[in-house]
Amino acid sequence: MDIMTMSKKDFQNLPYRKSWSSLEKGRGIVLIPTRRKFDSGYMTLDAALLDEDLNPVCRLSGCSDVINIDPSYHNHTRSEWKIDLLPCGYFHLWCRDTIYIDHALSSLGIFSAACVPDYLKGE
Repeated sequence: MDIMTMSKKDFQNLPYRKSWSSLEKGRGIVLIPTRRKFDSGYMTLDAALLDEDLNPVCRLSGCSDVINIDPSYHNHTRSEWKIDLLPCGYFHLWCRDTIYIDHALSSLGIFSAACVPDYLKGE
C-alpha cells in the first residue's frame, strides 16, 4: 500500500508488531498522534514501520510519550534526538545539544551542535 494514498483509518488498521520486545528493522516510520494522554501530561505517540520499499508493515507502540531517535541511554556522547506530542496536538522535537536550523526552503534542515555543516558555521 502506498503511504501517500493511505488514510488515517488505513494506518490505524495496521496490525501491531508480533512482539513488544523484538528489535524491528525498516526503512522509515510514519508518526501517528493518538488522543491518549500519558502520565507525564504529553500525548502518546504511535508509529507505523515502513519496509525497504516504504510500504507499511505494522504499528510499533501506541503507548510512548517520547520517541528517542538514536538513543544513547547510557552513553551520553550522542545528540539523542527526541520527539513528543504536546497536549495541543503539535509535535515537539529536541535533542541534548543546541540545535541549528538551516535556510527555510522546501526542506528544513535541523542539526545538533555536533553536526552543523561548515557552510552554516560562519553565519
